[in-house]
Amino acid sequence: LNVFDLDWQPKGALNLAASDWQTLGAIAALSEQALADNGLPQFEGSNAWAVSGSRTQSGKPLLAGDPHIRFSVPSVWYEAQLSAPGFELYGYHNAL
Repeated sequence: LNVFDLDWQPKGALNLAASDWQTLGAIAALSEQALADNGLPQFEGSNAWAVSGSRTQSGKPLLAGDPHIRFSVPSVWYEAQLSAPGFELYGYHNAL
């Protein structure tokens, strides 16, 4: 796949009709079709990592996850903030 070759220079651009990209659903459909046309799997899978609080400046642990979820409309992500005495959590969460 040339797209993973850092020295590859594409010879042109794909022309899209205005109707092809006017909605998020149309963009998601274009992305899904492009992946299928090139034999690539949809973005599904995940990776995660954690750092012990003994290794951070604050002494608090870090936990991060990156689920690779395919494009969809509506999105599976939502923004949320949870607050309680002595507790604050803010971020983007998976709605599933």
